[in-house]
Amino acid sequence: MPGGTRTGETTTYCLAAVLGSNDAEILDGGVRLDSAAAVEALRLLRYLIEDGSMSGAVASNDWLASPRHVGSGQSAIGIGGSYEAEIVAEAAGTSLASLWDRFVFAPFPAGPRGVPTTAAGAMAYVVLRQSGNAKAAMRLVEWLTTTERLAERTADRPMIPARHSSLDLLDPAPQFVVETARLFSTAVNRPKIVEYPLVSAQLQGMVEAVITGSLRPAAAVERAADIIGAITGRPVIH
Repeated sequence: MPGGTRTGETTTYCLAAVLGSNDAEILDGGVRLDSAAAVEALRLLRYLIEDGSMSGAVASNDWLASPRHVGSGQSAIGIGGSYEAEIVAEAAGTSLASLWDRFVFAPFPAGPRGVPTTAAGAMAYVVLRQSGNAKAAMRLVEWLTTTERLAERTADRPMIPARHSSLDLLDPAPQFVVETARLFSTAVNRPKIVEYPLVSAQLQGMVEAVITGSLRPAAAVERAADIIGAITGRPVIH
């Protein structure tokens, strides 16, 4: 799995599913990261290192290492996203169309407090306040996100359209896309806040500290929660 700051946002994306699988939250009104559920989730990651199931090199690998290792057979399981399907297929020497015949994309297994969980990701469009023609920019965004345009942009790609109605226009819809779209019912989202980039950096550092053993899970969670509270101005709920 992506295991630290070098893999950036991919680490946070994967962490969201790991935390969610044990019913651990990052933000909900206040900062809720400093919880027994979050400590247990991170303790699992540290255990995978200690028992040899996962290499400590994940803290220094780039974000492409995990899907390449899975595709080439160096790893049996990888924590990642469906957007990595092309990378897995290339490493496996197979086509994207036949990928589902050899690989399975599944939710992260349930922890003792939670249920099997995936993480949902998306692309965001922003119209800046100082845009020269904000109305024209907004019309472009509206056009790009219509059912028809989303279907066109995701055809023959390992991408799930943001609108379920777009799936009906994919003829035929790739099996990979259909199967992964069914996982949305198990998905959690990363925090939707203005300070998110700074919060994400703290979460990446928290994972790296646990993976490398520089901090125990409880200490790493407490430290990250306190800093995220300072960044966001939200109370830390212990």
